[in-house]
Parts: sequence; C-alpha cells; structure tokens
Amino acid sequence: MTPTFEQHMALAQQHPAYWSYLMTAEFIDSLVAEMDVKGVSGAELARRMARRGPGSRACSPASATSPQPPWANSPLRSACG
Repeated sequence: MTPTFEQHMALAQQHPAYWSYLMTAEFIDSLVAEMDVKGVSGAELARRMARRGPGSRACSPASATSPQPPWANSPLRSACG
C-alpha cells in the first residue's frame, strides 16, 4: 500500500534537514515581505550586505577562520574570500 501524505510528513519531520529547510523558508519569506514593505530590491539588499564600514567584522581575519554557524549559507561565507 502506498504511504499517505500524512505518513510521508511524519517521516520527514523526524529528520533535522526538514526543520532546517522549514526555518530557512520562513526566514526568506519574512525577508522578502520586509523588503517589499520597505521598497528594497534584491540588488539593494546585496549592496547593503556587502558594505563594510569602519569597525565591520564582516571580513576580519578572525571571522574568516572561525567556524560558521549552521545557518550561514555558502554565499554569505564566501563573501570573505
């Protein structure tokens, strides 16, 4: 017998990857909604994220060698080279 949708979901929810993906999707949805409210384009967000002012730790030597948190995806990690 073919498993039901509910059975597939119950199985998926037992894996950390399911919850990680869910949190990522919810974060992106919130980010896009906030960008829409504030009238910020994807290009503008990228410019703001790349901006490095005095005292910025974004690409300091310590941050380049320290372990990345699990939520940091590869595009953010690669910003420091």
